[in-house]
Amino acid sequence: MVNPKIVTSAIIIKNDKVLLIKRKKYPEENKWALPGGLGSFKKFSDPQEAIKDEVRYDLNTDFKIRSFFNYSFYTGLEGPIITLHFTGTILEEPSINKEDIFAYEYFSKEEMPSREDMAFDHHLILTNFFKSVNSKMTSKDKCD
Repeated sequence: MVNPKIVTSAIIIKNDKVLLIKRKKYPEENKWALPGGLGSFKKFSDPQEAIKDEVRYDLNTDFKIRSFFNYSFYTGLEGPIITLHFTGTILEEPSINKEDIFAYEYFSKEEMPSREDMAFDHHLILTNFFKSVNSKMTSKDKCD
């Protein structure tokens, strides 16, 4: 039995849009993804510190965590993966790590890349995220 790898991802929100990066490296090269990864667990055992470090590495800015959104499990090219997804904002405009990333862009629910153009299980995660946001807004409207 293979133990799953633990990964973190950042759902970075600005003006009701989510930031995605276009990956330069294996796995899932040339696909859009949430910033994050597993490398920071070599330095930090705390997932919140790990995701902050991943965002700093990918985008050269600080990540302010708003909340833990959810976790996901899937089997990818590198075996079983458990990803911990955190929502939040960044404190400055990104300056991408050009070794690992081609570009970044903010996407609304309607603008989100297709499943085929997104890495890992991130299309499903963002679909669930936008449903959750929409559900909270609908519930708030009903309460007002």
